[in-house]
Amino acid sequence: MKKLFKSANPYSLLIILLLFAVIVLLRFHHPVWLQGGILTWDVFGYYLYLPFTFIYHDLGFKDMTTIHHIFDVYNPAGTFYQVVQAPNGNTIVLYTTGLAILFSPFFFIGHLFAHIFGYPADGYSMPYQASIAIGSLFYTIIGLVFIRKVLLRFFTDKLTVFILICLVLGTNYLELTFLSGVMPHNYLFAIYALILWLTIRWHETHKYKDAAFLGLLMGIAALVRASEIISFLIPLLWGIHDKESLIKKWQIIKKYKTHLLLLVACVGLMALPQMIYWKIYAGKFIFWSYGGESFDFLKPNLYNVLFSYKKGWLLYTPLMILAIFGFRYIYRNEKKFFYPLFIYFAINLWIVSSWSCWWYGGSFSQRSLMQSYAVMAIPLGYFFLKVISLKKIYKYPLILLTVLLVALNLFQTWQYTHYIIDPIRMTKEYYWKTFLKTTVTDDDRKLLAVERAATTSEKMDTISSYYQMILLDESFEMKQKDKAANYCDTIAHAGKQSFFLDSNCVYSPGFSEKYSNLTCRDYMWIKASVYVYPVYDPKENPLSLVINCDDKGKSTKYRAFDIETGNLKLNTWNLVTFAYQTPEIRSGNEKIQVYLWLRGKKKIFIDDLNVSGYIPKGKD
Repeated sequence: MKKLFKSANPYSLLIILLLFAVIVLLRFHHPVWLQGGILTWDVFGYYLYLPFTFIYHDLGFKDMTTIHHIFDVYNPAGTFYQVVQAPNGNTIVLYTTGLAILFSPFFFIGHLFAHIFGYPADGYSMPYQASIAIGSLFYTIIGLVFIRKVLLRFFTDKLTVFILICLVLGTNYLELTFLSGVMPHNYLFAIYALILWLTIRWHETHKYKDAAFLGLLMGIAALVRASEIISFLIPLLWGIHDKESLIKKWQIIKKYKTHLLLLVACVGLMALPQMIYWKIYAGKFIFWSYGGESFDFLKPNLYNVLFSYKKGWLLYTPLMILAIFGFRYIYRNEKKFFYPLFIYFAINLWIVSSWSCWWYGGSFSQRSLMQSYAVMAIPLGYFFLKVISLKKIYKYPLILLTVLLVALNLFQTWQYTHYIIDPIRMTKEYYWKTFLKTTVTDDDRKLLAVERAATTSEKMDTISSYYQMILLDESFEMKQKDKAANYCDTIAHAGKQSFFLDSNCVYSPGFSEKYSNLTCRDYMWIKASVYVYPVYDPKENPLSLVINCDDKGKSTKYRAFDIETGNLKLNTWNLVTFAYQTPEIRSGNEKIQVYLWLRGKKKIFIDDLNVSGYIPKGKD
């Protein structure tokens, strides 16, 4: 300890050790870590590359028995949503390889320990789970060490201590390192801290190794999340604040153009494995794997991202308002740092807000902005620098406000870990009903938004809770001209004719309507029933009833209910019924579609397709 305080800037060094200790204690105290729930849900998808490359040698998922075994033994998710089907029919991992690359050293450590201690060497047993969990802490400490180094370039040791405390304890950084530490944001924060540090060093020393590491880091950041390619704005704009500095920067780039080429080459080197994977399995070097999810840069959800009760960043992490104010004081005092930091922040916020799933799944506050805290730490520090210079009448209230905001974040983080703050279903009414509460009642929870099933199995509440309306009652008595050849007048359940599907017509007539024309409520249930008359073994001639929510040609929730899995009888009419809850509605322009899809090649008859909508009762 004496040696610690003899070192330069000892207080900030001590505080990162203490903060890291808090994160470690919280992590291994929480049940999710004690129960081994590490390689689950999205993380299961990020991780897939490793076991299926080095253990199963089946990155194309040709043998699904392995996946079935993993789901049976480890239950990593409600469904296998972590993969998608490419146009060429191959199965592709939904996520890019960035996080798998960062996981890889700890995957191999886990693999070694599984062999040594006799655990299943299957990629998912306890040694793998523990190794990935501990490995994520390695990236956490890297992030803290290097953000400290960056802050000490701008502020004193003691002010750096205050900034670090606010950053870790006053924001959702805490939850995203101790509870959700294997998610991308913990790793990306460390990467951005390193990018900032190397940007400063390169501009001071102009060393090849700094340019090379910058390229590798920007490449891996983009592989973790493609939008992180904007990290290049930080070194590119660093030091630019007027015409003269722009000219000077251009001269530096020309002088060190080989450094720039090396940086770009390193970015390309990091992208190469992903491009090869896509080429092998998707048939093209660049492949968009996210299906129905996409960016709409012309209609960003800025208000929702910043202020909504569902996931508003400044509502749940109000301390960052101080960081936004801090940009003003950077502009006044250090313009050469203002533009790279502010332009990155503004563009990143726009990109985050433009993603169709703007709430980014279950989390506390806006998890998608956590990695930007490495950048935001600097304007946060400038805000506190300004506070220090104020008169006591202004200084102490602002310090008190900061302390209260940190305390609020700690309490709400506790609420989140105890399921008082819900990761997805928050509403204005529920937020204020449970504000600063340590317990909630069942009546309180009725104020939450509707719960959506995390699996393909969905169950609707009692019918009395809904208004019913008939959306489609198709008895196939009226022939559609383009499908006239597929009507049959010799077999019918009711009426005079039915419809048959075969290899020439695999899709039936069905229902399609814009969501806003059906209801203004935030969700509804769709119930579809149809009579099926199989003349061949249904398992050899599979048929699905499809219910889909389509947004500009991309599915936001697609369900193909496999009819052949039921106990269908040959040469007679069988009634099948399925229910479907609509997904999160984003614009109201999404279309609800219902139809039958013959996945086999032989004839099968259908009749009396009925589609009903169930709208929840209550005020709109």
